[in-house]
Parts: sequence; C-alpha cells; structure tokens
Amino acid sequence: MSNEAVALIGVGGTLAGVIVASAFNLASSVLNRRFTVADREADHREWYRRTLFEKRLDAVQEGYHWLTRLNRATSQPEALTSGSEQNRAVATLSQEAREWYDANCVFLEDTVPGSSTFIGALNTAGTDLFWKMWIDAEKDLRERLRQLLESERISKSKRGQEQDDE
Repeated sequence: MSNEAVALIGVGGTLAGVIVASAFNLASSVLNRRFTVADREADHREWYRRTLFEKRLDAVQEGYHWLTRLNRATSQPEALTSGSEQNRAVATLSQEAREWYDANCVFLEDTVPGSSTFIGALNTAGTDLFWKMWIDAEKDLRERLRQLLESERISKSKRGQEQDDE
C-alpha cells in the first residue's frame, strides 16, 4: 500500500472519529437539556403547589383570627344592644372581616362559595344568632385545616415514593 493510501485511511479514520464524537456530544447535549427542562418544570410545579398550600393555610389562620376578634367584640356587655357604641364597633369589625373574606375566599373555600358559614357568622355578628353561626364557622375552618394538612401529608408521601423510585 502506498503512503498516500495509508494517509488517506488515517485521515478517513480521524474524520470518522470526529463525526462520531460530535454526534455523541450533540446527543448528550440534547438529552441533558431535556432533563434540565424536566427538572426545572418539576421545580416550578413544586414551588406552585407549596405556595398555594401556604396561601390556603394562611387564609385558614386569618379566618380564625377574624372569628376570634368578632367573638371577643361580641362578648362585650353592650355588643348585642342595637345602636350601642359596642354594637357599632362589632358591625365595623364585621365589615372589615367581610372585605378580607371577599379577597381571600378562594383560598379559604377552594371556590367562590354560594353560601358560607363564615359569612353567616359575619352577617349575624352583634346579634344573638352569632354564637351558633360562630360555632359552625369554626367547625368549617377546623375541617378546612384538616383537609389541607391531610393533602400536604399525602403529597409529601407521594414525593417520597417518587424519590425512592429514582
């Protein structure tokens, strides 16, 4: 074989090696990007799920805070006397609580509710009916808290299983 043929075979082998290495690097880069995008999407989904959980939990806490404030205000000696200064203070507090509820009901109820025991309690603040509505609203808040914590527990359990599967 001539020196030219050997050189040509050497150049061809080198060229083939470069092409194979380039193809491997390209395939590796594409796969790496896909995995990076998938990881980023999973991180975004987890951030969104966690943020939503925290907003819902905050809404339950704030809802309970409004109910206890109304409870204390309605427990004042003249709070149930129509037209009294304490009764007007209860009405003002109830209006503030309603404005808070209107801005947060989706986090508290997971929907825009047609009716709500929380609104029932707000609407009856300063009247004898408040105590019954307060009990119902408190029960609903406790149930909502239980649901949120249970869904978070299940979610953590699923995430733990997914990590074990990897």
